[in-house]
Amino acid sequence: LWYNSAVGGTGSNIPPTPATNVLGSTLYFVTQTVNNCESLTSQIEVMVLSQTTPPSVVTPITYCQNSTALPLTATGTNLLWYPTALGGTGSSIPPTPSTTTVSNTTYYVSQSLGTCESPRVALTVVIEPPSNLPIVSTPVSYCQNAPTIALTATGTNMLWYTAATGGVGSTIAPIPSSATAGTFTYYVTQKTGNCESQRAAIVVNIFAPPPAPIVTPKTYCPNDVAIPATAVGTNLLWYTAATGGVGSPIAPTPNTNIFPTTFNYYVSQTVNGCEGPRALLITTVDNALIIAIGNDVTICEGDTVKFTPISTPIATSYEWRAIGVPLSTIQNVFVKDAIVKPIDTATYILKATLGGCTREDTVTVNVRWKPLLDVGLNNAICLYDSALLVGTISHNSLPITMYSWTPIDSLRTPTQLQTWASPTKTTDYKLTISTTLANYGCVFTISDSVKVKVQPIVKAFAGNDTIAVKGVPHRLNAIGGTSFLWSSPSAILNNPFSQNPTAILNNDANFYVEVRDAVGCVGYDSLFVKVYNGPTFYVPNTFTPNGDGINDVFRAIPVGMANTTYFRVFNRYGELMFETNKWLKGWDGTYKGKSQPTGTYVWMVVGTDRDFKKVEMKGTVNIIR
Repeated sequence: LWYNSAVGGTGSNIPPTPATNVLGSTLYFVTQTVNNCESLTSQIEVMVLSQTTPPSVVTPITYCQNSTALPLTATGTNLLWYPTALGGTGSSIPPTPSTTTVSNTTYYVSQSLGTCESPRVALTVVIEPPSNLPIVSTPVSYCQNAPTIALTATGTNMLWYTAATGGVGSTIAPIPSSATAGTFTYYVTQKTGNCESQRAAIVVNIFAPPPAPIVTPKTYCPNDVAIPATAVGTNLLWYTAATGGVGSPIAPTPNTNIFPTTFNYYVSQTVNGCEGPRALLITTVDNALIIAIGNDVTICEGDTVKFTPISTPIATSYEWRAIGVPLSTIQNVFVKDAIVKPIDTATYILKATLGGCTREDTVTVNVRWKPLLDVGLNNAICLYDSALLVGTISHNSLPITMYSWTPIDSLRTPTQLQTWASPTKTTDYKLTISTTLANYGCVFTISDSVKVKVQPIVKAFAGNDTIAVKGVPHRLNAIGGTSFLWSSPSAILNNPFSQNPTAILNNDANFYVEVRDAVGCVGYDSLFVKVYNGPTFYVPNTFTPNGDGINDVFRAIPVGMANTTYFRVFNRYGELMFETNKWLKGWDGTYKGKSQPTGTYVWMVVGTDRDFKKVEMKGTVNIIR
């Protein structure tokens, strides 16, 4: 029960609602009733306080895009931060704005005094875009040690830097130094608004001047045809003095009609717009010179020649060169009395120099060659055949005085350039020739060898005599060589040039085969084919096992049969004397190592023909001793 005072009055079971429109303190009293007994009163005090004022903020706050932002701040007590103007739960941790995107974002903050929270105040954060890069012209180039001016760029509120990042920008544009050659980079930004742009790079190239061109002193003899001066370099400029003056791209041409005299020319080159120092080119016109080597000579291949030229007056330098042979055939190219060893007829030229005059003379050295001998490639012949051995001589300018083949025992004419050889075994033959030329003493002895291989006898084999089924294709097979030729007077072969042709036989036939090896040597062989009607077994009725090699074995001859199941022989008592299933294996008339007596014996044979039909036969045979 709720009361307005501590004592007295009538209680209400409806809880009172405090009024908040009047500042101050109000007491409320409450009891509880259990088993019709009401308790003592409890006191509740409700205080209505004055409203708290909002915190103080600075707004808006501005950042440039992608710059580093700080947590938001406000002046107040027990601050609470909200993303919206109403609702939500406040955070005591101030938010840190994101600067990755250009935007306007509003945050809200309140303060609390005691239990009363103030209204929320708005704080706006503006993310502004960066400025555009200033416009620059790059690269900027200077020659080393040339005057330079301050760098320029097109922009607003520009700041200059010496590095791509960090440092403090300057509003004063730098003036590059040209004292040191190299590549240097400067950086500049601009501000349009509150945000500084990224840094634009300006490359400054300081080019070192190129070296002086490469020149070679030039000399002319009087009245020689002169050519314009030359130097190795780029964008050449020619001058008449070491300093000053205006250079000309046209090279000067000396006047050789005035002698003796010296012309001094100066030349520079320009690279990357920078002109380098000047080089001095000295051109001389000097007195005449006479040089004479002497007459042409003839030598033997491998010999040397020493020249003794005459120079009038004595030259100050000499240089030899060769035509037709390597320069290495000259022992020393810078001496007057040179020694040469040419490998073939050659022309040698001597250049003599005296002052600015150069003269040349030539001499020819004729070389008598050492012959080249070739007796050909190794070859092979058949036994009892002959081979023609031929020597070929080339690169020769000398008479041949001797031919000698060895070994001579199988040769027809061993002292001639070509001969017939008839070896009975593989033999190496060597030809030796000799030359001489009395006037020059050219004596040479040259040899070359060739192998003649004697092929072994061709062992042709057409196969053993055999049997065949009448009217059924029969295959032959020869060995012993690489090519074959079959023939028969009574049978037709499907391919007589095959190693294993086939023939259909109606009668007994003889076959002959010619076999050749890889060289063409020939061997011959033959075989006889007995023709039977089949399929069946042919079994004789008598045999004579007396060891004379004729009719010593009793066998069942299969014709047109695929296999023999068994072939058996019994004596008159029914005792098994012999049994086999082997092709053409027969009985030699013995049993357990003992010869059986003359008499009649019973045989049985069982097999399968080529059509898989069973064939059974039996009969008697007589042993005759």
